[in-house]
Amino acid sequence: MIEPAMALLERYGIPFDAVYTNTPGTVVAEDKFWLWTVRSQGEKKWEKSCGAIVFFNSNAGPKFVVVQEMAGAYSMPKGHMEGNETEIETAQREVYEEIGVKPAFLDGFRMEYEYDLPDKLGTGKHVTVFLAEVYADDVLTPREGEIKQIELLPLEEALARFKHESVKRSLKKRIVLSRRETDESGQDRRRNRN
Repeated sequence: MIEPAMALLERYGIPFDAVYTNTPGTVVAEDKFWLWTVRSQGEKKWEKSCGAIVFFNSNAGPKFVVVQEMAGAYSMPKGHMEGNETEIETAQREVYEEIGVKPAFLDGFRMEYEYDLPDKLGTGKHVTVFLAEVYADDVLTPREGEIKQIELLPLEEALARFKHESVKRSLKKRIVLSRRETDESGQDRRRNRN
């Protein structure tokens, strides 16, 4: 599956630094700007979720929001799209519902990743995430009955909480790149809080 996917990416001029499989029948190609997914044809069902990598700039460096769901799994704040919501609307709603704060979403950051749902055979999850910032005066409050706890952790500790290696690699790469882009441009790319 990897060789045909690489040939397809090359034929269409899509750059890539790494190519790997993260689920059966799926090949992921990533470079420093994009994450491409090539799926074989099949009957796999996909659920769509959106959320955000939420961070706080402390004196000791950036800290990232990690939520622990009631079942014990760790993730970033995210959830399913509802009705006719856009991806960013879903991310804003889900972040607010899970941590009780409306952070400032930053322009120019959007990332996608996929993984199989182990408890739903033949079903995968497609996740779109944005980047958002919370501030010192924001009080993070876990959603009762859904979120067990919220942690603010340095990048490496936050990533260590996540289960899927491909997700960890992709998130780290994009976060580091995004911080470099912000430092080089010197621009404040925040959107207004909604």
